[in-house]
Amino acid sequence: MVHAPDEVRRWFASVVLVEREVWVAVIDARIVAMMVLRDSWVDQLYVLPEHQRRGIGGALLEHAKTRRRALRLYAFDSNHPARDFYEKHGFVPIAFGDGTGNQEGAPDVLYEWKGVIR
Repeated sequence: MVHAPDEVRRWFASVVLVEREVWVAVIDARIVAMMVLRDSWVDQLYVLPEHQRRGIGGALLEHAKTRRRALRLYAFDSNHPARDFYEKHGFVPIAFGDGTGNQEGAPDVLYEWKGVIR
């Protein structure tokens, strides 16, 4: 399912920025990455393609780990670079879905990270 850009902007402004914890990475006054946390979920983690593989996404995840005792997130089963990235950062696959639980209808993987109790 594809959402119109205006619909996404409205949802982001009225829901994400109001109800969730949003972190960004900025380089030269430009947002190059963002992470959205909702309770113990990493709802979104995006790094602009030209800034990937520079440690920015990892730094955002490490920041999230300082704020939560456990984290969960979904990745598409076919997105091997993302899956490798999350596993490199200590996330473990705990469930595999057939795509009926997401809008794209694509098989996905539920990941979990459990930190040290502080």
